[in-house]
Amino acid sequence: MTRPTRLLRGGDRLGGRLGWAVFDVAVAILFVVPVSLVLLLEGVILGNRMILVDDADVVASDIARGVMHMPPVPGTPVPDPGAADVEAFSGPDERRALALRYAPVILLATSHRPEWDIPVSVDFDGNWEPRDNPAALERIDSVPAVVYGELTAVTEDAFYLTYTLYRVRDYDHPLRQRISRMAHHDSDNEGFHVRVNRETGRVESLEAWFHNRFVLCNRSGLSSGTAAVEGRLHLEGYRPIIYSQSRGHGVRCAQSADLDGIDRLKVLRPSLTGRADVPRADRTGESDLRYRLAGFSAWYARAAEPDSRELFADTIRLTPDLIVGHYIAGLDREDVGYWARPKPMWAWDDPFDTVPVAVWHLLPSFSFEAHEGVPTSHDYLFNAPARAVFGITGNELRYRMDVQPVPPSEVPVVKSLGVIGRYITRVFMALG
Repeated sequence: MTRPTRLLRGGDRLGGRLGWAVFDVAVAILFVVPVSLVLLLEGVILGNRMILVDDADVVASDIARGVMHMPPVPGTPVPDPGAADVEAFSGPDERRALALRYAPVILLATSHRPEWDIPVSVDFDGNWEPRDNPAALERIDSVPAVVYGELTAVTEDAFYLTYTLYRVRDYDHPLRQRISRMAHHDSDNEGFHVRVNRETGRVESLEAWFHNRFVLCNRSGLSSGTAAVEGRLHLEGYRPIIYSQSRGHGVRCAQSADLDGIDRLKVLRPSLTGRADVPRADRTGESDLRYRLAGFSAWYARAAEPDSRELFADTIRLTPDLIVGHYIAGLDREDVGYWARPKPMWAWDDPFDTVPVAVWHLLPSFSFEAHEGVPTSHDYLFNAPARAVFGITGNELRYRMDVQPVPPSEVPVVKSLGVIGRYITRVFMALG
């Protein structure tokens, strides 16, 4: 009896030690590692602010501050074009009028290379080869401001409009450029989607591409989807007011605190005549600039043949027979990491959401439904990229890509992932 008892007690001691070891590992994985990572990231954010000093441009959300209305933006507001009809979108002139009605007011920040912060057309030098744009800009004294934008899609309940800002260089603080090659690259393209209620004609919400995350803003401050509302949506008439960073060029909804630095910001509004102003390539404020609104037809034409080497490099295969260009081409493309390469709007892809690559732009109703939690119609009455790039309707593209809303049974899982994604959004916004 003695021997088995000793063995049993030894087994108990072994099992106890194993149990405590498993417990220690679980505590480390669930608590110690996450807390250490958060503390490390908060330290990086603090150090980043000390490095950037005057260049730091992250401001508190007006929702968090309880601010409902932004003070008037300096400069002369652009009147409503007047010809826009929320029930008419079949013709190019009608779609153009809608794009102009909702075209943004942009608070543009500039830094130590201001000529790289001004949005321009890809073909400002007379060709659609972006590889030579940095060199071409060095030879040109002045370049008119251009913003790309148009009516992307129409469903039974909403208009979706896309606006993007192309810059010839994405750059950073000199110290951060020394630390990482991925902090700068040729070309840049960041922008946002606008969702308009077809019944009221009012902008309801906006999703912006901020480096490598989609950030949501709306008027209510509420979201039951996978994305937190990062700021209040402010309008000048029908026009969303946007803030565009210097250097990295992240785009978000402007907040009231952004106006504290208005003497250093350039305020750009759309030109109804097509005349574009030339912003001064400096760090001083200008309040009455006009930009030309250009469409995406040339982008779509080249997206269908991305191997032509005009504008794009590499491809995304949406289905076995549907491909589009993946990156905006650049001479320095090969030595820049995947996530840092400049992309057209259909290639923007947030790794912390449930929206597959290309869906955000090609089928935007799914993105807003997932991020904001607002049920939306997915019956496409018009879809510009589906028609222009693939020669099919939006509904045909949806079926061929097999895009479906997130099932209700998966929402709790999505929500838990959303918590992680929201903190990563904070890190991206704090680091700029």
